[in-house]
Amino acid sequence: MCPCQKFKYDVFVSYSSENSNVALDLALNLRDAGIEVWLYEDHIPSSGTIQNINDGIMKSRNALVLLSNNYLQSPFCKEEFDCLILMNLNAHEGGCIVDQCRYKIILQIENILTNLKSKIPQFARNLKTFFFNPLSNHKNSKDFINLIKWLKKQLL
Repeated sequence: MCPCQKFKYDVFVSYSSENSNVALDLALNLRDAGIEVWLYEDHIPSSGTIQNINDGIMKSRNALVLLSNNYLQSPFCKEEFDCLILMNLNAHEGGCIVDQCRYKIILQIENILTNLKSKIPQFARNLKTFFFNPLSNHKNSKDFINLIKWLKKQLL
C-alpha cells in the first residue's frame, strides 16, 4: 500500500487483551464521534494474527496506545508497538512523507508499576502521554466527553 493512498481507518487502537473492555468502550465512543476505528475484536483473523494486525496498522492514519501494566508485560503488545514505530519509517517509501498525518497518542489507563517503567520503549517516552482512568472517569463524565472531543480533533 502506498502511503499516499487514503487510509481506511482514522486510528488503530493498540491494547492488551486484558484491557479489551476499555478499548471497546473507547472505540464505541470514538465511532459515535465519527472516527473510523481499527480494533482487533472487529478483525478476528482467519489468517495469521500478526499479518492481520500489520494490515490494520498500514490502513490506519493514526495509532492510539492504551498503555497499562498488562500492555508492558505482553510480548505480543511489544511486537505490536514495534510495528507502530516502523509504520513511520515505512511511510517514506515512494517519496511520500506521511509522518505529518500520522500521530501516535499514548493514553495511559492506569498507574504504571515502578518495576515496569523501564519497559516503556524509549520512543514512547518522547511522546505526549495522557492519563485516563476508565474506572473513575465514567463515559458520561465531563472529562470523558472532553477526552473524546480532544481525540476527535487530533485524529481527524
